[in-house]
Amino acid sequence: MGEKDKTNNLIRRKKGILNKDKIKKKIERNILDTIKVSEVIKNAPIVDEKTGINEIIKEFLEKKYKGILISENKKITGLIDLSNLLEIIRKRKNTSKLKAKDLSEEVIYIKKEDNLSKAILIMDIHKSGCLGVLDGKRFLGVVTRERILNKIGKTLFSQKKIVENEKIETNVDKLLDILRKGETTVKELEEKLDVSEEQIEEWLKILEKQKVIKTGRHFGKIKLEHVR
Repeated sequence: MGEKDKTNNLIRRKKGILNKDKIKKKIERNILDTIKVSEVIKNAPIVDEKTGINEIIKEFLEKKYKGILISENKKITGLIDLSNLLEIIRKRKNTSKLKAKDLSEEVIYIKKEDNLSKAILIMDIHKSGCLGVLDGKRFLGVVTRERILNKIGKTLFSQKKIVENEKIETNVDKLLDILRKGETTVKELEEKLDVSEEQIEEWLKILEKQKVIKTGRHFGKIKLEHVR
């Protein structure tokens, strides 16, 4: 291996170590602390305060909302939370004439730069499934528990894939190094890389298909004939 190849390999490995350390530190932190409210904002339905309960229920059923905002003269004045709506219906004897303003509760706000840990804490304190999001004094939308959970799921999956890809990259580098040193066997590669025979065969197949390497086999021995 030439000095240039050795240098490039060292650079790649150093970058890999740094990336993995960075990812590990991010995973070790509470994931809710690493994500901003601005990343999970969604547009919220808004109804006039004079809107009747029948129309409100229809909105909840058809569009599967968890909360509906109430406005008066284009200014947000309150929120109808689905769980709160059901509680009001349970307690009232005559609900057919109820308007949006009768179902209203205070909108609890959070800043767009706050993290999801703070959002969940505020939701728990106020027993709310929906918070209004502000940029200064400008209303941007809402953040809901469902939206937060969805974001957490996607983030965890993404982090897992990054770590897996880093591991594959490192093992393929090791595989090439072993092949460069002389003849070997799949069994030896299994032991040195701590992966299955099927995985090694798959990597060799991909590397040969991409014309990165060319190998020859004789009596179970694998010999590197060409490397790009």
